[in-house]
Amino acid sequence: MRESVVNLAAIRNEKLQGASDAAASATSARVIPLADETFDRKVYSLLGVPMDTLTMAETTTAIDRTINAGGKMWLGTPNLDWFTMGKTDDAFRRSMIAADLSVCDGMPVLMLAKLAGIPLQTRVQGSSLFDRLRQVKPSFRGSRSVFFFGGRDGAAEQAADVLKKEDGGVTSIGSFNPGFGTVEEMSTEEITEEVSAGNPDLLLVSLSAYKGQLWIEKNIDKISARIIAPLGAVVDFTAGTVQRAPKLFQKTGMEWLWRIKEDRQLAKRYAKNFASLPGFALRCLKSRRIIEKMAASAPENSGTSTVAMENGLTTITLAADCRETNLASTRASLKKAVAAGHDVHIDFSNCVSFDLGLLGLLQLADHRLSKADIAFTIGNTSKTAQKLLKLNDCRFETKETIMAAKPAVDAAPIAAST
Repeated sequence: MRESVVNLAAIRNEKLQGASDAAASATSARVIPLADETFDRKVYSLLGVPMDTLTMAETTTAIDRTINAGGKMWLGTPNLDWFTMGKTDDAFRRSMIAADLSVCDGMPVLMLAKLAGIPLQTRVQGSSLFDRLRQVKPSFRGSRSVFFFGGRDGAAEQAADVLKKEDGGVTSIGSFNPGFGTVEEMSTEEITEEVSAGNPDLLLVSLSAYKGQLWIEKNIDKISARIIAPLGAVVDFTAGTVQRAPKLFQKTGMEWLWRIKEDRQLAKRYAKNFASLPGFALRCLKSRRIIEKMAASAPENSGTSTVAMENGLTTITLAADCRETNLASTRASLKKAVAAGHDVHIDFSNCVSFDLGLLGLLQLADHRLSKADIAFTIGNTSKTAQKLLKLNDCRFETKETIMAAKPAVDAAPIAAST
């Protein structure tokens, strides 16, 4: 582990060491390269989840760019069900933050984003995205290879047969159904080798939303696929074993109603999700009001974020105005901090106004830095800032909370004189 004077990361890890083996297994994640482009993402924190504002075409471009460059990308597609689970399950919530790209999958999420003032213009539904990939061939080769992991019995094989009959942008190179075991049981070396054998461009994980996310988080470093996405219904829709809703239902955001008609067991899940919607909406509205109030008091000279490095700690003092349109200096400061390999502290003392764009960026930094064993803390937040952080479930640590959690060291006994 890297050494520093305060060594906040080591103290934080001591605090977390007592977590149960089951929780540690479920939330283990890959070590993500701290590339500059991490901090160039235009993301907004929606109820504690960083959301990208890409369109369908832009998402397709990002996928093909990653495949062509030989990179790896975890594509997240949060919908209302995900937000509902993340509200009470920390492991699932962290898996949502961990994705390399998160696009809006459902109409309720789009509505919540608009209530919060986030410029999210359109949905990028996983099923529609896969349809687009099937229809449009990549410019750099004939087609993209896909491996189906999971799905109903026989559905992956049927989906592969359908794709073989098409002269489209996606070709199946294999499938594997792990059954209904635990995430741990689905993560054996034999299974990950089976999934990676053909080096697929696309790995579609068709487990439950919960298991799919945690399976990806646990195994993404072990598999060779370029794009990994938990697109659960895609296998069945492609195979034709489940009929997707007509276009009218899709366009009006009523696809959930059609899915209940097709599978009555989904009714309970949707009822729970919609019950959480009013609370989510209220939090989004409150957040927007706070942001608008702060913006009204923002100075004309917004200034820039500054960096100070000393004794293994990089302190970034935020600019007076840190709304998304004025984050260039903050992004540059984070890149500089990463290059130095120091623990990072964000100082809010000069910050008068900020928005969900800053919170999304800080969430990316917190997650990425923690994977490199670099501590990330914030400090000098006003009461207004603390309220906005709480409304958006942004659980950043402070130096004080890390130091307070440091295990007490008992004094060594004094040897008796003889």
